[in-house]
Amino acid sequence: MKPSHKLTTSLRKVSRTELFTRLQVIRTLDPIVNNAYRRSENMRWKNNEDNSPHGDPWHVSFHASQFPGDNPMACGRAAMYQMADIPTEDFPDRTLRTIAQVGKAIEEELVWTMARVGLLISAKPSEETQTGFQLKEAWLTGSVDCVIKPPGQNKPLPIEIKTKYQKVIDQMKRGERGPDIKHVYQLKTQLGLVALAQKNGELWSDLEPVTHGFIYYLSRDKPSDTAEFMVELDERFFQKGVEKLKEWQESFLAGVLPSENATKKHPMGWRWSYEPCKWCKYKKICKIDFERGTTELSESVGISRAKKIRDDYNYEEARERVLDRWPTNEDQE
Repeated sequence: MKPSHKLTTSLRKVSRTELFTRLQVIRTLDPIVNNAYRRSENMRWKNNEDNSPHGDPWHVSFHASQFPGDNPMACGRAAMYQMADIPTEDFPDRTLRTIAQVGKAIEEELVWTMARVGLLISAKPSEETQTGFQLKEAWLTGSVDCVIKPPGQNKPLPIEIKTKYQKVIDQMKRGERGPDIKHVYQLKTQLGLVALAQKNGELWSDLEPVTHGFIYYLSRDKPSDTAEFMVELDERFFQKGVEKLKEWQESFLAGVLPSENATKKHPMGWRWSYEPCKWCKYKKICKIDFERGTTELSESVGISRAKKIRDDYNYEEARERVLDRWPTNEDQE
């Protein structure tokens, strides 16, 4: 029996360019996008556009995210370069900028969810800045991603929100990998600041004292897949870090680059190719200063480089901004 109709397939001819585009041999948009990112990030870098994420200029204080705690390899030299507002050696690439933006969006969605159901006690994402803290004696500032009061409890619970790729989340869930140590340090610092704010009656004094918090990792591939790690309040860690910050204060006020346990090869007795130097954003500047025997911050090669990057850069003005942010009793009289 013959079919009542004939099925036909029409194959449209495509041009060579369209074929190569389908095969991803020819890329038209990606070079344009990559170039746009490079130009945009270069402008951000030169214009110092990321300078004030929390109101004050970033360089005028030490930050909870870089708190030294009891870490023997916390670097005072990097802290000096940052306090002098010396630009980093390069600007972020497309990958870093995009991951950061995606991570921020995931974080804000979680915080908004906590706010909608009445659990959030820290600032909402729509507010100008996150709930912040400061410790004047150590020139320390910090903020928290999210603080909630869990159902049935009467104490603040700080949550540090981070994102990772799915394979890392899987490793964490199998117990093959723990939290990043820098994230542990960051949350320990926040716990110390929360505890101090409660003690001084600045925040949440009507609640029981904070005892712990959580690092909450969300998958970038599937944000509903997570791993979490509890971190306890560590008062010793916090006090050790405050002591170290006071040492760095003295270095900045004296205008000198710290040089602890120096060897012939390194100002801190470490190795340039290992942590914390390996990925340090001031590594090249620090290495040149050390090789030249530079000990004064004002004479750092970073100062001359900063002037080439930013036409309006001035070391003395950067230094003055720090001192204005943390006036002494004598300055206030």
